[in-house]
Amino acid sequence: RNLDLLCRADKPIDQCNVRLPGPSTDTLDVTANVLPSGVKRIGDFSRGECGVRLATFTNERIGKFVCIVTIDGQQFESAIELRKRVPPRPTELKIAKATALIDGGLRANQLLKARCISRNGLPVANLTWLLDGKPIDESALKPAQITTEEQQDGTSLETIQQEVHLYVTPAENGQTLECVTNHPAF
Repeated sequence: RNLDLLCRADKPIDQCNVRLPGPSTDTLDVTANVLPSGVKRIGDFSRGECGVRLATFTNERIGKFVCIVTIDGQQFESAIELRKRVPPRPTELKIAKATALIDGGLRANQLLKARCISRNGLPVANLTWLLDGKPIDESALKPAQITTEEQQDGTSLETIQQEVHLYVTPAENGQTLECVTNHPAF
């Protein structure tokens, strides 16, 4: 709700036009306040401000917002990419049934196989594998698999999953495995 898209200049603005992402690529005249429903003029031209407020941010508004201003007869253009962020569901860590544990940690002298899954985020999450809080060597990580699933509202959400295959050494006996999901929505 109420997403403000404001262009700023260090001088008063004479003319302001914007192009909103969406089905129509028309240039909107903010100066004349000729705007579609749900779009309101904001900013003070005399203070070098020009922009619009979107009453709601929908999937059709994902894309490039362009601001075109005229100052002292010169035209300037700037753009920003509007994106939607959706936090993924809680991370799933699945450890192979054959993996032996000791005191809540991993038992030494075995091959550990585990899978980490972060579902339905936008953009896709990043996964970090840790053994007792320290990053696991990348050679033990299998390539990440990313899938996209379209939701009923048209949003495409991404799921990432990755496996680790690691031989647990005696020095690592009792250590804990962790998969951390990093995402810009949190």
